[in-house]
Amino acid sequence: MAQPIRSRNTSTWSRLKPVNQDPLEAIGLVSKGDTRLLDPKTQQQYFQRIQERWLDFCSQASSQSTSSAGPPPQSHVLNSALPSPDALTTALQALNLDASASSSSPNSKHRRSLSIITMSLRKLREALLSNLSKTSAPTSLHHDVYTFSIRFGILTHQPSAFAASLSHLLFVLHPLLPLPTPTLREMRAYYILDLAARQTRYADAFAQLHRTVMSSPSSRSRSTSGGGLEASLYALPVSSTESRAGLELPASTRPLVSAIVHGHYNIFFALLQQADGHTAAVLAPATKRMQEMALKTVGRAYHAIDVGYLQRCLGGMLVEEAKRVFGVGWESAKDERGRDIVVVRRVKGR
Repeated sequence: MAQPIRSRNTSTWSRLKPVNQDPLEAIGLVSKGDTRLLDPKTQQQYFQRIQERWLDFCSQASSQSTSSAGPPPQSHVLNSALPSPDALTTALQALNLDASASSSSPNSKHRRSLSIITMSLRKLREALLSNLSKTSAPTSLHHDVYTFSIRFGILTHQPSAFAASLSHLLFVLHPLLPLPTPTLREMRAYYILDLAARQTRYADAFAQLHRTVMSSPSSRSRSTSGGGLEASLYALPVSSTESRAGLELPASTRPLVSAIVHGHYNIFFALLQQADGHTAAVLAPATKRMQEMALKTVGRAYHAIDVGYLQRCLGGMLVEEAKRVFGVGWESAKDERGRDIVVVRRVKGR
């Protein structure tokens, strides 16, 4: 009697389908008990996967924006292989990244990708911070991860993703392992512009412009001895040429802060048009305030104004959009020469 043929591969007996887990999501937080990211080699590999995922996202996003707008201008980027921040900013603005949007919308995949990258960077920073608390010796990987996190958070308009990373990089890591001069200039500019544009801490922003900071490892000991991390902002004179070079800022930083503080909207929007994608994203919170300041000024000074000039005062915002966003009741009309104007207020007859 012939015996039935039995398969020796027991894995085929299971009715459960194998789970295709994302490698970035497979690793958990160190604070939750997952210690795999404490290994330096694993940290390097995990960071490389994050960069690859971001590169894929950028390629898809920039291809959508450049298909109709043409090739983007070249500028400083997260990685030499990535598209320019200007193209990414345009692409990200075109995407509906609101978490309340429907999960079936075309942009749900983009929101999911950004969420995974954000969480993965948080896991990696937590692991690096845990190692730093044990060794007190940061490596170049700390610089790479934190600068990447800052630029990523800026472009995706996530203050929670870049503000804490920016403070940690400047006030903790830099005193222990000095940043390269170009990176230090860039990060200090972001920090000062964020103080003025988003946090509206104008006194602190001007203090950063006029005082010397973060130029020696001794600033860490001074900061911890009295006043917290930001006490190092006002504590240290600079003597070496290299330190002074690192404290120099981009030429537009000072006039941008001054324009935000004093409400010089014409200067602000002129400089904003010349700014790169990262700087423009940092300045985004101040844009609406400057537009509102321009509308108030025009409303007090004009009875009627040329449409083109009004749009320049608003940084390129269309008149109809200004009416919708700010609730302005101005009327569109034509003057005696047939030019488009906006009637701000009509002269009452006597």
